[in-house]
Amino acid sequence: MSPPAGVWHVHHCAPLFFPSPHLPARCPACGKPLPTSPPREVPSPFRRAADQPRSVLIRPTEGDFLLNYTGGGDLHAGVTDSGGGVVAFDRAGLRRVPTADWPQCIVIPLPASDAPAEAAAARWDHALDRLLTADAGRPLTTDEADRNCFSFVLAFLAALGLPGVAAGGLTREAFAREHVVPVSGRAAKYLTLYRRVRRLGWYAIGEEGRSRVQGAVSGGEDGR
Repeated sequence: MSPPAGVWHVHHCAPLFFPSPHLPARCPACGKPLPTSPPREVPSPFRRAADQPRSVLIRPTEGDFLLNYTGGGDLHAGVTDSGGGVVAFDRAGLRRVPTADWPQCIVIPLPASDAPAEAAAARWDHALDRLLTADAGRPLTTDEADRNCFSFVLAFLAALGLPGVAAGGLTREAFAREHVVPVSGRAAKYLTLYRRVRRLGWYAIGEEGRSRVQGAVSGGEDGR
């Protein structure tokens, strides 16, 4: 069985990070025994769409975040209904898409509705259904400026009318700047750590730890 995809942290001679909760007996940085208490998992910013009902989500247009996303790559946006089903705009138009295609997503924080929970859920789903119905008869072509996944999200937010989200006059650039960039920046930091740990087998923060990591990469670590 492959190890779980994540990063685990323990503080020893330095903050240490590992690609598995199953730690070596000895610290790869100082050689002393590691504590036997379980390491702490570093919270991942990525979520399964099925577990995020009534959310605006983004994911890479191709591939996934952990394995092959590079900064500046195209992102795809979608919206989940109250049951966790995904609605997104793609080359087939606006439609319900397989939730399994959205296993690693970043959730875009939105203000909470001031309506009761059941009413808020019904309003959310109704706004999605209206947009699906309105788009059903349109030609299956895309326009980069006016008809794409982000224009769908903006239209949805405008229809929903959440407090504090002026979606009616929100451009794609403003939406990205105000809502996407803050969370994607945090995700980028996690990705850097995750890939470094996977590549090196472990990672230590601090001057001594950095030099030892560099030594391990170049073959200078004696393995004690």
